[in-house]
Amino acid sequence: MKRTTFLSILILVTSLFTTSYADADREQHWDVYFSPNYTAAKILSFENNVQVDLNDRAGWSLGFGFNFTNHVSGDLIFSTGSGNYTVKGATDSGKPISDNMLSSSMTIGMTYNIIEGPFTPYISGNIGATFVDSRLPDGGGYESCYYDPLYGYTCGIHKTTKTSTEFSYGGSVGLRYDLENQLFLKAGVGVNVVSLGSNNTPLFTMYQLTVGSRF
Repeated sequence: MKRTTFLSILILVTSLFTTSYADADREQHWDVYFSPNYTAAKILSFENNVQVDLNDRAGWSLGFGFNFTNHVSGDLIFSTGSGNYTVKGATDSGKPISDNMLSSSMTIGMTYNIIEGPFTPYISGNIGATFVDSRLPDGGGYESCYYDPLYGYTCGIHKTTKTSTEFSYGGSVGLRYDLENQLFLKAGVGVNVVSLGSNNTPLFTMYQLTVGSRF
């Protein structure tokens, strides 16, 4: 329902602005931008009836792009986020395990701006890698030493956690508006797939706002 409503608004607003503005001068310019985002909850199932309930997650992205033309741009994007999750069926006692998962990713992407003008819908795709830290101990650890102003040279054991780096890809649609002062705004909705080895497709829906500068 949310996706249908968003696309309906996108089509309506685009029809009003398509012929109202002059061309935007994006060609051969760089973009740098910051994007807070929200990822919807997802339930993943694994072998042996293990189920992982991922709650809604908040995060942000930092991106750099180059506009080859007014229509086509390439991007390098760094993203991070966190959210609580619950694992069911993974322990002998049957007791659920809950913690906070951290994730970060680096992706490269391509964006197609449908209209040359400053107000345009866009379509984008990306491919990259996602690092996931479950925050659950994996039984390992390492010794770390540091100097404490109060207690002097101190050493301790730091426990390591279960982590993995997985292949990821995705796409999004949205709207972009280039302002006269070289700033631009974007709003979009997308899907990302992370190869987590689950029985069902690990497809995550993400809503994103972007503030950036063109130079």
